[in-house]
Parts: sequence; structure tokens; C-alpha cells
Amino acid sequence: MYALINRLTTKRFLWFGFLFILSVNVVIFPFFPGLFGVTDFDTKQIFDLQFGFDTGYAKNFLAELGDKKRHVYMLSTLLIDTPYAMIYGFVYAVLINFLLGKSSVNISFLTLFPFLISIFDLIENAFTVKFLLSYPDISSTLVSLASFANRLKWLSAALTLIMILVLIINIMYKSLKKA
Repeated sequence: MYALINRLTTKRFLWFGFLFILSVNVVIFPFFPGLFGVTDFDTKQIFDLQFGFDTGYAKNFLAELGDKKRHVYMLSTLLIDTPYAMIYGFVYAVLINFLLGKSSVNISFLTLFPFLISIFDLIENAFTVKFLLSYPDISSTLVSLASFANRLKWLSAALTLIMILVLIINIMYKSLKKA
């Protein structure tokens, strides 16, 4: 894994990666439902964007969606969010590897930390698809597990962001110290 991340650690890959992340969040996710004639899908309510959720929220949200929107939500989860989770893990791993190369910190295992976000997102996606396929029979236990994965995803994302900021500050401090 380290060898692949090292090969991908280029400014070009980072630019492509961040352009991809921006495109998915600003264009693809918001406009995907429209491809299926669904123009009133409030994506701010999806499980992915919550910090945890309970069975009541899950059942109410899925009931409010209706059949067509539940189908679009499942397609979005499978066709967009699942590959997206794998790709953004690599982009953030490459960014951390890039920053580690520029800083005085050399802890290469940190490079793998963003994959925790991806892993927990993929677990959450698997549960989301299970909920959508089994609706209206949604297990409270599975909702609890999905919510736990969701919270771990967001905590991993926050820690990854903090790590990136600390590395950037370290690089800035190092360059100011040289000047």
C-alpha cells in the first residue's frame, strides 16, 4: 500500500484528486437524482451527512423518501458514494504522504489513517443499502451499528483534518525558522 501511495504522491495527482472530490460534492451528488426525474431530493438528510442517527430517524427518513427516491438513494450509494469513498481515501493518504515528505515529521503509518474514513464510510454504505432493500423492516441493531460506523467515519475525518493542519503548520514553522 505504501508503494502505491508513494507512486501517487505527486502534485498532479493531488490536483486531480481535489478536483474530483469537489466535482463529486458540488456536481455529481446534487444532480444525480435529477437523472431519474427526482428534483426534490433533500440530500442534506441522508445518513452519510448525519453524525449518528437512531431507528426512528432512519424509519421516518426512508418513509418520507417514498419508493422512487429510495431507489435513487440506493443507486447513488452504490454507484457514486462507494467508489468515491475509496478514491477520497487515496487522495487524503497521498496528501498526508506529501506533507510528511515536506515536514520534519516522519511517521509513515499516518499515511494510512484516511483509509479509516473510507472503511467506516463503506460499512455505513453497506448498511444503508441493506436498509433500503429491506424497507420497511429495519433492524434497530443494524441501525445502531450503522450509526456507530457513521460516527467513527466523522471522527476519523476530523482527526485526519487535524493531522493535515498540524502538518501544514509544522511545514510553515519549519520554513519560517529557516528564513
